[in-house]
Amino acid sequence: MTGICPERRVCISDHATPRFPLNGLLIHNKNHVSRLELRSVNLSGINKADFNGFVGLKYLELYSCQITAIGKDIFEEIGIIGDAPSVSGIFPHLETVYIVDHDIEQLDWAFLSPISRHLKVLNLDNNNLKSVTSTADSNSQVFLKSIEWLEWRGYKLSTVPRFIYESLNLNSLAYADFTGMRFCEKYVVQQTYQPAFQYLQRLYN
Repeated sequence: MTGICPERRVCISDHATPRFPLNGLLIHNKNHVSRLELRSVNLSGINKADFNGFVGLKYLELYSCQITAIGKDIFEEIGIIGDAPSVSGIFPHLETVYIVDHDIEQLDWAFLSPISRHLKVLNLDNNNLKSVTSTADSNSQVFLKSIEWLEWRGYKLSTVPRFIYESLNLNSLAYADFTGMRFCEKYVVQQTYQPAFQYLQRLYN
C-alpha cells in the first residue's frame, strides 16, 4: 500500500517478497518528500543509491524491511540530486531516523556522519546487533549536535562502546534508553557525564 499526501509524506507497507523498487517508484518525487515510512517491505541490499536525491527528507522510518547490513556510506548521497555534486554549505536535513526490527548483526557508527548535524531522534531498537564499530575520522566525524532522543534496546551487546556516548551532545540530549546494556568505563562516565544524564529515564537494567 502506497500513499502520498499534501504534506509530502510517503507511507508504504507491503509484505511482498521481491525487492522494493524505491528508486523506480519515487524517482520523480524524491526531492519533494519530507517524510518517508517503509514498513514490511523488502529492502535487502539497501545502499546509498536508494537515498540519492532525498534532499528535503526530514523523517525516515524503516520498520521490518529485511535489512541485514547498513553501509557506512548509506547517507552519503542524500543531499545529492542524480549525478550532480552536492552544493557546498548545503547539508541533509534529516531529523528523525527509525531503523527498527531487522537482523543487522554489525554496524559502523560512521554511517551517521552525513546526517549528524541535524539529527534529533534516533531509534535503533531490535536490530539483533552483536557488534558496533566506528571508522569515523577527521573527514567523517560523528557528533550528534542536535540529538534529543536516543533509543537502543534489544541487543546482544553487553556494553555501549565509548565512541557512542562521546558522539552525543549531552546539552541537547533529553532521553536515552539503553535497556539491557551498561556503559563501559563506568567510573569515567560518572565523573564526566553524570550531571548531563540526571534527567534520563533509563540507562541501566
